[in-house]
Amino acid sequence: MKTLSLRRLAFFFLLILVFFLVFGGNRIFKTASSCTRNQYDYLSLFSEVIALVKTDYVEEIKPSEKFPGAFTGMLYSTDKLSAYLNSNYTDRYRLYQQNKTFNCGIYGIKYGNYFYVTAAAKNSPAETHGIKPGWVIKGINGKNIFGLSYWEMALSLSSEKNIPIELILFEKGSSTPTHITLPSSLPTQSITLQKIEENTLYIELFRINTESTATLKQILEKETPGSDPLKLILDLRKTDMGDLDSFVQLTPLLLHSPIQLTVHTKTNREKISLTPFTGKGFNTNAAIIINRSTILYNELLAAALKIDRENQKSSNPSITFIGAKTRGLISRLNQIPLRDGTSILLSDALFELDGKKTAAAGITPDIKLTEDEFSTVIDRCLALLKKNP
Repeated sequence: MKTLSLRRLAFFFLLILVFFLVFGGNRIFKTASSCTRNQYDYLSLFSEVIALVKTDYVEEIKPSEKFPGAFTGMLYSTDKLSAYLNSNYTDRYRLYQQNKTFNCGIYGIKYGNYFYVTAAAKNSPAETHGIKPGWVIKGINGKNIFGLSYWEMALSLSSEKNIPIELILFEKGSSTPTHITLPSSLPTQSITLQKIEENTLYIELFRINTESTATLKQILEKETPGSDPLKLILDLRKTDMGDLDSFVQLTPLLLHSPIQLTVHTKTNREKISLTPFTGKGFNTNAAIIINRSTILYNELLAAALKIDRENQKSSNPSITFIGAKTRGLISRLNQIPLRDGTSILLSDALFELDGKKTAAAGITPDIKLTEDEFSTVIDRCLALLKKNP
C-alpha cells in the first residue's frame, strides 16, 4: 500500500512539473518546435509514467481524466486566483462577467479545501434561510467541492438558468451537516446607496463596473454646493467582479489626493494617474468595511484608499478600516480559451499604487471584528463617524 501511495504522489507531482516546464509563457499550448531538449526529455518521462500507471496500477485508470486535476493544481500553486475551467464553467464564467448568472446570494472565499461563507446578500434566498458568516459549504448540487479552485466553487453557486441550488453545509461550530435547497435569481444591481443618517451615505459595492461608476458619480453630482461633504460608509465585503477600466473611472470619485496606478504585465509597465473627482465629493470622514472576501478590484480599491489616507496625514484624516483582514488576492484576470472548449483564468497583470506593490499579505483593519460582531458593523461605523466629525 505504501508503494501505491508513493506512485500516486509521484504521478501527481510529475504532472504538475511537466506542465510547468512545457506549458509556460503567455499561452498554455506552445508548438512542439518551441520545446527545448530538456522539455522533450520530460515529455518522454511523462509518457513513461502514464504507461506504467495504465499497466501496473492496481485499478484501471484513465490518465486523461486526471489532467484537469493537474491543470488545477498547477494554476493554484501559481496564484490563488488563476484557475482551470471545464467547458461548463467556461460558459458560465462568460455570463458571470456580464452579471447574467442566477445565484442564491452567498458570498465567500475558498478557505482550506471548502467554501467559507462571509456574507449573505440582503433579501436574498441565503439571508431568508438564515445562512450566516462562518458557515462552511462542503457540497453543491450533490457534488463534493473538496479541492476545487475558488472560481469552481463560486461558479458552482451560480447557474445559467433559474434553478434551485442544493447545499451541504456546516453551521459554525457544528459537526452535523445541514442540507438546504435555495432558489436562485439574477443579481439586481452592482451597487446600492442609502442615506442612513443626515449627510451620511452607505455604499455597498458588489462589482466595480460601468453601472456602479455611473451611479456613484450621479449621486455626487446631485450634491448641492452649499451643503457639507458627505460622510461615507463603504462596504467592500461582497466582491462579485469588476474590470480595470471601471476601477480607473470609479476610484477618483473617492480620493482626496492624486495616486499613480501602475499596471505591471510580463512585458510592460503602464502608468495611470488617478486624479480626485473635482465635484463636491466626500470629506475625509469615512469608514471602510473589509473582510476575507474583499478581493480583486474591491481589495485594490481598499488599498488605494489606504494610500490616500497616508497621503493625507497632514490634515488628520478620519478614514478607518473596520472588519477582518483581506487576503491579498489582487490581479487582473484574463480568460484564455483552449482548443477543447475549456479555458483558463490567468493573472496577466499586477498593480502598484504610488510605486508600492499592492499588499500580497492583505490589508489589516484598524478595528478588528469577529464574524459574530459583523451583525453590528453599521452601528459601529456610525459611532465612528460621529466621534470624528
